[in-house]
Amino acid sequence: MGDDGRPIGSPQSQIRWAVDLPERVIATKHRALEAHASQASDVGVFLSLSSEVFAIMFGTEYYREPADPGPMRHAWPVPSQRPGALRG
Repeated sequence: MGDDGRPIGSPQSQIRWAVDLPERVIATKHRALEAHASQASDVGVFLSLSSEVFAIMFGTEYYREPADPGPMRHAWPVPSQRPGALRG
């Protein structure tokens, strides 16, 4: 629940994609939190995590796809655009 008492996020039944992020994206997320370090009450605990725990907590993103009634898939939605797929 958020500060306003309303739920945060979407129910799992609406999630269609669980996407594992490459290490460089996880590192970018960490740097973004560092840029907001003055908000210690909000991000301080995340910045204090080991890199392994941070990667577990922030290494997967979840997406809705309203036109897709199917179950959640743990995959990259567009295989040809998977990070690294376009590079040799």
